[in-house]
Amino acid sequence: MASKPSADRGPSGPWLNAWHNTLAGLKCFSSCMALDDLYAKGESQLVVADRDKQLKIFQGTALVSQLQLPHIPTAVVTFHPNKDPRSPPCLAVASGPHVFIYRNLRAFYKFVAPEVPISPEELEVWGKLEDPEAVIPSAMQALIDLRDTGTNLSHYSLDLLALEDPVLQKAFVASTTRSAAVFGSSTLRQDTVVTCMTVLRCMEHDQDLSSCLVLGTESRQLLILDPSGTKVRNQLELGSVPFLLCAWGELDVDWRVVAACRDCRLYSATSGNVRGSAILKKPVIEMETQPVALARTEKG
Repeated sequence: MASKPSADRGPSGPWLNAWHNTLAGLKCFSSCMALDDLYAKGESQLVVADRDKQLKIFQGTALVSQLQLPHIPTAVVTFHPNKDPRSPPCLAVASGPHVFIYRNLRAFYKFVAPEVPISPEELEVWGKLEDPEAVIPSAMQALIDLRDTGTNLSHYSLDLLALEDPVLQKAFVASTTRSAAVFGSSTLRQDTVVTCMTVLRCMEHDQDLSSCLVLGTESRQLLILDPSGTKVRNQLELGSVPFLLCAWGELDVDWRVVAACRDCRLYSATSGNVRGSAILKKPVIEMETQPVALARTEKG
């Protein structure tokens, strides 16, 4: 029997499209979308951070604003830096090692994630490579020994070990040591990357909308910023790199942050015994596969 034409079939599901535009050309993940009243006028705007390094603001079905981003974004959230419920929220865009904070869609502040510390043994090897007469193969063998003993090498060392051509190795060492000298530093610096971001309320009171940013980084760090978003309030080291965050509670009372990491585990952070402190809470939940989303539901 021949099947009926697809036009005679009913809808494939219960969902209806309020608006559908096949020519929008947006390329982003759900973590790079936010919906909020950016001007505190009772009308919500849709914020989309595109993979083409474009920050696009939609009002209804129209594109009303577009800003250029310096790097590919990884997360977008809105938060309130102060207690006044009448003030517009700030927009935070995570991109590379930075979190760009916008107020009224104007650049307001740029937070830079803390640098990743490099082991003294690795710095000692690179210090010897600053000598033009240094033997690069012996230095590379020292880096391999450090890696085999469990030392987390910087991307400089990993990139050097990936090169097989002696000419390319010499050029890379010269370029790396020259870059450190240009920035006025005798040692190497390594920035991290913000991988995920969410928001945590500061107080339980309905008239106090102040909230703070919670960041996960490529260096396995969980950072909780102060409400202004200018400095780190709490910093914890996770067992792996986080890529999903879910936060609830109030920072000044009792709170919880769950981080899904690349090792298929869920790590939980909460307030410590000392006011203002943070600790990792056990047990760690192991997943059979990587989660794709985190959400909290109220108790029934």
